[in-house]
Amino acid sequence: MKHQITFVIFTYNESRRIEYVMRCCQPYGRILVMDNHSTDATVDIVRSFGAEVHLHHHPGYVEEESVARNVLSKVSTDWVYWGYADEILPHPLLRRLQHVAEEDRYKLVVIPRKTVHYGVRALNLVPETSPRFFKKGYVDFTGNRIHHMGKFVGKPEEVLHLPRKDAYSLYHCSTYNLRKFELAHSSYSDTEAQMPGKRFSPVRMLLYPPYFLLRYYVLTGEWRSGWPALIMAMQYCFFFFNVQAKIWEREHGITLESIEKNFDAIKEDILREH
Repeated sequence: MKHQITFVIFTYNESRRIEYVMRCCQPYGRILVMDNHSTDATVDIVRSFGAEVHLHHHPGYVEEESVARNVLSKVSTDWVYWGYADEILPHPLLRRLQHVAEEDRYKLVVIPRKTVHYGVRALNLVPETSPRFFKKGYVDFTGNRIHHMGKFVGKPEEVLHLPRKDAYSLYHCSTYNLRKFELAHSSYSDTEAQMPGKRFSPVRMLLYPPYFLLRYYVLTGEWRSGWPALIMAMQYCFFFFNVQAKIWEREHGITLESIEKNFDAIKEDILREH
């Protein structure tokens, strides 16, 4: 069974976290690490576990078409798990994936994903699912967008949706502190705002943040987790607002240089006035 699954893990300076991924996945399949030229000990740690490492540059997000094509060309197994260094998989989930690969009834597995904030396991503001496990040749990444996992090209009955249970959930150990969170989400919002077809929506800018707060913070009871929950909820609201604000800037041609020209005009006016 180990020879049927490749765990593809993307890394950049993950020496603090990568050991857990290696220990988690190694008993269940081949590990292929795509490293974005780390400057710390990430590559050495990965190789100490006997995993394969390839260095690559990705254009802002690893789900991009050219990155996926490069990765899949290096996968020799039938099945692929698409993963990251800040995630961990429970053993029941891994055993279920093994069974799916052995049975070969399904071609894509949609996995529940829990995002853990501030190291509080019970705090899961954004419950979601992710189609991370698939048979090679059944996912097309052509024109793929950030945070998407391509297009499934099989039949609807060949998709397995795992139940939303802790044992079958992928744990995303995300938020450390606000600085790290804001740096990452600033980059994500830049990429989101530049996606083809994205248009400024005042409705989404004004209404989606309070909708998110009501649905994922109030109605789910996440407010019971105290200040960490409120801080993270407000950060997500700002992220959604920020994406729309950056789309508005793009549509109005606002750049550092365009604003500098406006400042030049203001300064000239002030100099003439006084």
